[in-house]
Amino acid sequence: MPETESQPPADWFAQGDMDIQAADILLAQDGPLPVVAFHTQQAVEKYLKGFLISTGWPLRRIHDVEILVQECGCHTMPVIRNGQLVGLVTMENIGEFLMIQSALGHRAPQNRPSWAA
Repeated sequence: MPETESQPPADWFAQGDMDIQAADILLAQDGPLPVVAFHTQQAVEKYLKGFLISTGWPLRRIHDVEILVQECGCHTMPVIRNGQLVGLVTMENIGEFLMIQSALGHRAPQNRPSWAA
């Protein structure tokens, strides 16, 4: 989505949903975990931007999820899927995610972890 003009929050949420769908497809097809992590990060970024725009935040070209969470002024954000709470995003689990993503780098995992099945 171009970031030169602000899109309605629903557009950002729809884009985030597509990134989650891509991550789900990749997982189902034994796709590379670093690519799954990338689409997951993209979804979180788009959901945060959608939320911020809904509060009047002027769109900025920023891709740092940690800064976006700080801009929200919240410590925990709900993760909703199909109208149900499926998780919580906190600064701590974003940090853990970024460390895992960094450790994975561009290497394909030798064996899929049991949690990714």
